[in-house]
Amino acid sequence: MKRFLFSTFAALMLTATGMQAADGTVPHRKVYGYFNYNGVIADGSYGFGSFYLDELDKAEIIYPYGDEKSIYAGACVDDMFYAYEYEYNPIAGAQNGSFISYNVASGRYTALGTEGLEQMGASFKPQDMTYDYNANVMYAVGFSQGESAIYEVNLTNGIMTKKVTLQTTVGVIAADYDGTVYAVGANDGVLYRVNMDDGSLEKVVETGFGGLMYNQTMEFDHSTGKLYWAANSYDYDGAREAYMLCIDVHSDEVAIENLGKIGSGATFMAMYIPFAEGGDDAPAAPSDLTVVPGTNGARSASLSWTLPETTFGGEVLTNGLTGIVIERNGEVIATLPGYATEYDDESVTEDGEYEYVVYATNALGNGGKARVFSFIGNDMPDKVGNIRFTVGDACASAILSWTAPTKGFNGGYFSEDGLTYRIVRMPDNKTVAEGLTETTFTDTSIGRLGRYTYVIYACNAYGETAADASEAYVLGDALDLPVTQDFSNLSYFENQWMAYDGNDDKYSWNYSSEWGYYQFGDATPCAEYIINPGIDNPGNDADEWLVTPPLAFDAKKQYCMKLTVRCTTDETLKLTVGNNNVMTGHEEFGEIILKPVVDDDKYGISEYEVNLPAGIDGVKCIGLHLASPYPAEGFSYLQIMNVTIDEGQATGMSSAVTDNAGRTDDNNVYTLDGRLVRTDGSLDGLAKGVYVKGGRKYVVK
Repeated sequence: MKRFLFSTFAALMLTATGMQAADGTVPHRKVYGYFNYNGVIADGSYGFGSFYLDELDKAEIIYPYGDEKSIYAGACVDDMFYAYEYEYNPIAGAQNGSFISYNVASGRYTALGTEGLEQMGASFKPQDMTYDYNANVMYAVGFSQGESAIYEVNLTNGIMTKKVTLQTTVGVIAADYDGTVYAVGANDGVLYRVNMDDGSLEKVVETGFGGLMYNQTMEFDHSTGKLYWAANSYDYDGAREAYMLCIDVHSDEVAIENLGKIGSGATFMAMYIPFAEGGDDAPAAPSDLTVVPGTNGARSASLSWTLPETTFGGEVLTNGLTGIVIERNGEVIATLPGYATEYDDESVTEDGEYEYVVYATNALGNGGKARVFSFIGNDMPDKVGNIRFTVGDACASAILSWTAPTKGFNGGYFSEDGLTYRIVRMPDNKTVAEGLTETTFTDTSIGRLGRYTYVIYACNAYGETAADASEAYVLGDALDLPVTQDFSNLSYFENQWMAYDGNDDKYSWNYSSEWGYYQFGDATPCAEYIINPGIDNPGNDADEWLVTPPLAFDAKKQYCMKLTVRCTTDETLKLTVGNNNVMTGHEEFGEIILKPVVDDDKYGISEYEVNLPAGIDGVKCIGLHLASPYPAEGFSYLQIMNVTIDEGQATGMSSAVTDNAGRTDDNNVYTLDGRLVRTDGSLDGLAKGVYVKGGRKYVVK
């Protein structure tokens, strides 16, 4: 996964002196956040993780991410993380993704929508976030159109509204419990106090960590009021490591302690430090909190817990407990004596998921909070499993199968009585079946050619749960010949052709990227496959497929396929035919070796023709299977600009391309009808027209 530089950050060549914390001053406080990388984590995995402030080298991942996405920034509110994701494309770079939530207590991840980053534009990337518990507002900081600004974040959809423009560019922000916002200058490394009315900055202290590199994070421990910053700075060590700094911003003389490296080469964001409102001398959180829902869907719950014996700060609890408070979905439903260890909730009125919070109090205030999520009452079905999407012959039907859910979606009471299924075809949003009791369905009502997928809903009297088929296929009525695809309309291509990453290495065809302009000097629409040392790729041999839409053939006619291509090295293109557009059912019928055409050190465009198998009949799909070995020089570039399938025989070029027998001498020049006109390779003085030499076409004007 790529790390991200703040493009607006300047790196200054200064020297900073490291500061070590005194023995015994580092609390054994758990910290949560998101690792984009940490060399101490097994297998280099990344995602939401945790560690202790006094054990910075012992991090673990609690919610891993896959290889294709990560986050720009995030922050947590009472155990609920919110973050902006990106999807990483090895050719196009970071592509803005969803605003998400991740609940530490329940382990649930939810995508909340893409509107937030979409309305900010593709170039905007949030740098850090923080939650103001005083104003109950989430803030994000980012750089856009020459200014650094703080934005208010809508936690339901991620939409950002500018709060204030800042005097200078900052990289990280954090709000203390009273609502004062602090920020660090991206270039100077100065810790500032932010005026949220006019964006002015009041200097607090010079940290010695200027030249911020990569997205990072800063957050308060609201139990102690101390500020923690996972700093990655060019000025300090060339941005090789992330260091945990502890800053006492509320002391008369602001002190900074460097607690050491966070793991190895770590990139850390979205820091969250659970806290007690009453401070370190308030009680620790109750342990072993359990919630047992009522049986058979009854709207009740039995709670039990173990009382804390230490303070939130880890010392022996000497101030006795004055009470136990129980909250349900943020509202206090009971205040019990300090010795209570159980409670029966009989006041639930609706089926649903509820968050129970239990905490103890003493003379210092509210202690740490224990949280449990539990579904009370009757639950809707869980998602169906093992969805299989099979394309029928001629791409005219879709056969779906799945396994029935066996539990409630939210973990509540579930019975299979009354379970049915509803199937919706997308993107036309057409309900093609409902009230189904079987776990199979065949859709034969497709008609218009397009790329379709399906959503299968499991339904009962208490709701329905959607499960998306992972595949999308081109389905529908076959096209009449001739067919031409010039790739100038990506929507047209996506709704008629199928592309496959045959070796599943997440590196395959791209469409009309900016790289074509840099390589060839133009931006001709095309399907392209690029190997370049400057673009991350797995180093595998190509196994990439392009498959045509369903085409209606007549066995009495002969058909020819014409390709317009441009390449920098030899490329192996295998030709296949199948009853539908799924590559695994295709049979190979030919092979073309695409050759580069070089003229005045520029790569030119060439055309190839090949006959399709004789007697091809009915609805079929033709496959173009790129099977080139990985280039020895680590560089290759293929563009397919046009594919045409029509009636007729391939010209003389067909023989030159598919079988060079009798024409292997690169100096022999032939007309398209096969007449030898030159043996010295020269085209000078020839009449205007198209000629073949060495298996390639040349145009004399």
